[in-house]
Amino acid sequence: MKKSDISLLARIFGYFRPYRVRVIALVCMTLVASALSLATPLVMKFVIDEIIIKKQLGYFIHAVILLMAAYLGSALLSVFAAYLYNFVTQTALLRLRQDMYTTLERLPLSYFDRNATGDIMSRFLNDVNALQNVTTNIILAAITDTSVLIAAIVIMLYLDVRLTLLIVLTATTMPIVFYVFNRRLRDTSKQGQKAIADVSSCLQESIAGIRVIKSFVRELYHYQVFSRKLRESCVLSCLARFLRRASASSLLQGQRSFSYMADIR
Repeated sequence: MKKSDISLLARIFGYFRPYRVRVIALVCMTLVASALSLATPLVMKFVIDEIIIKKQLGYFIHAVILLMAAYLGSALLSVFAAYLYNFVTQTALLRLRQDMYTTLERLPLSYFDRNATGDIMSRFLNDVNALQNVTTNIILAAITDTSVLIAAIVIMLYLDVRLTLLIVLTATTMPIVFYVFNRRLRDTSKQGQKAIADVSSCLQESIAGIRVIKSFVRELYHYQVFSRKLRESCVLSCLARFLRRASASSLLQGQRSFSYMADIR
């Protein structure tokens, strides 16, 4: 990761600093919810080994209560964590948009001469929306999946050390695939954001100059220009979504392997 990326992340997470207590509570709830979700295979293992096979039916009610408590506790904590996370991210992004608008008002007029209105609007709308998607979806999923992965490793080490080592060796190839896809995804995402800005700029200019366009009968030309920019944006968006899904699948495949094997055991 470049120093500029680290500096950018530090500036972004600076907006979450006033809510650090809520963030800590969120992480704790996420960890507990993940632990409860992974406790289910252990309870099922006990049901099969002790109650069904050994026919110790006296523990059946206790096992059912444990299963219901685990499911209910995991669901409730997940709901509360999602609500708290969305509250924190939306409040932080609200402050970000306010700071962007304040900075925009202080910029010299030469900035507005160099940049199209559509590009500026795209930064406020599309770029912040992309950041919102990262903060509300990807980071929360990363926290959840990482906690599940760690808990699954601990459970599998408790159940079978050799099987755990085998799965670890198999899963080590996943980050390599993720790194390859992620490098391509970074460039494609930048191009996609630029293409969206071009579409916004073209649309804004066409609306602002609609009288001139109609006066010189240039509707077909501007339609062709807009369609070309829109197609470029769609192609880059589809490619970015494919790379994002592929990189996420490769990274989380290892976590899924641990979870599945924990379920099997």
